[in-house]
Amino acid sequence: MMEIYAVRLSPGQDLQREIVKLAAEQGIDSAVILSGVGGLERGAIRCAGQEMTTMLHTRLEIVALSGTITTAGAHLHIAVSDRDGRTYGGHLQDGSIIADEAEIVIARAALAWVTRPRA
Repeated sequence: MMEIYAVRLSPGQDLQREIVKLAAEQGIDSAVILSGVGGLERGAIRCAGQEMTTMLHTRLEIVALSGTITTAGAHLHIAVSDRDGRTYGGHLQDGSIIADEAEIVIARAALAWVTRPRA
């Protein structure tokens, strides 16, 4: 049986840190993100092939959130859009701050791996 956890995050909270915190508080060793919607007051994304985090200092809508959480940490990808519909995506980084709210749904899962090698 799959265990599902849903959380509504509040303004000012850091999206990635709160997801990792929820997993730790619930004793989740491995999980997948099922859904994530809401708004950010700013976004922190590491784009493909880049080493530096790109900061987006504008109101953003979360249009997709996916990834895994293990005891080694979170590997999360996000896509966000701005008021003009421009879309940005990549690895979610600390520093993506909730604007109004965000609703995140996580499922505990028996993943084949528990740790993820770092590049």
